[in-house]
Amino acid sequence: MARPVDRDLDEVRARLADWTSGRIARNAAVEITDLAMPASTGYSGETFLFRAHWADGEQRLVARLKPTGHSVFNSFEFANEYRAIDALANLTDVPMARTFGYEEDARYFAVPFYVVEQVDGRIPSDNPPYAFGGWPAGEEPAVQEQMWWSGLEAATKIHKADWRALGLQPLDRGPGQPGADRQRRWLQDYLAWITPNPPKLVADGLAWLAKNEPPSTDDPALCWGDCRLANQIFHDGNCVAVLDWEMVTIGDPEMDLAWWIYLDRVLSEGLNVARLPGFPGRDETAARYEELSGRSVKHLEWWQMWVAVTFAAVLMRLGQLITDAEGFDQDSFAIQFVGRMLDEEGRA
Repeated sequence: MARPVDRDLDEVRARLADWTSGRIARNAAVEITDLAMPASTGYSGETFLFRAHWADGEQRLVARLKPTGHSVFNSFEFANEYRAIDALANLTDVPMARTFGYEEDARYFAVPFYVVEQVDGRIPSDNPPYAFGGWPAGEEPAVQEQMWWSGLEAATKIHKADWRALGLQPLDRGPGQPGADRQRRWLQDYLAWITPNPPKLVADGLAWLAKNEPPSTDDPALCWGDCRLANQIFHDGNCVAVLDWEMVTIGDPEMDLAWWIYLDRVLSEGLNVARLPGFPGRDETAARYEELSGRSVKHLEWWQMWVAVTFAAVLMRLGQLITDAEGFDQDSFAIQFVGRMLDEEGRA
């Protein structure tokens, strides 16, 4: 997979040393070691892992750069991503990486970036999905269950955060009221940006969403937006950090619950492998979410369909980026699973 931006790592090392010296090390000379780019970095913004050393300290860090023209999404506010991360890390009990700063000065990388700490722990396998045998497939079912509930609790803490008091009003953007209508309109625009001729199952899914749209929530919350186990760091079975905030928004928190349940399902059943034995099912998960959040789950079927179509659209866009062309897999497992969801809902 070609990367959108090719950078000289020696130059990256020098720029990170310069930034770290001024922002963290009190202008001391800084040496950067262990510089690496995760294999998945690129289309959602370049990411650099590194260790910074100076005379009286050191710190393992992560720098995330704003995506360039080769991006998964047609529009999002990179500064808002950091705004949410910084507020949650410093003002709430959501498990987050410590933040070190947001930088707009173009002299470093020509695009804005932010820096957070590297958190010790393990991230569930995403490529291939953990259902195929990656971690935590080898853990005892009791450990898997603990991870499931701990990860869900972390998501619930996000929803409980007072986003207005945290100054996150800029995330409340888009037409109309936050909730189903706004997210459906966003998805409609996103698909139109990807292609004027979406696959039939995707178009049918979008039509189903319009026909069955529930009312907008009267209690909008801060929503993570990409709520899944593989976007969390775990230590001893507990979630210690929530990652990947590119889709953060203000909306109906059932959206996150739907991501949590659906992504685990489609990346197992959708690929003809069993879910991990320790993971609870949909109904038990929804009931626990209600208990943890104090909210009633009312429209989970609609939100799962929204997630199904959105996930299919994201994979369509990734297909374009990988091939550097307008084409994408018209019959991917994600698109086929939209059809399965439509069948389950009776295509009403």
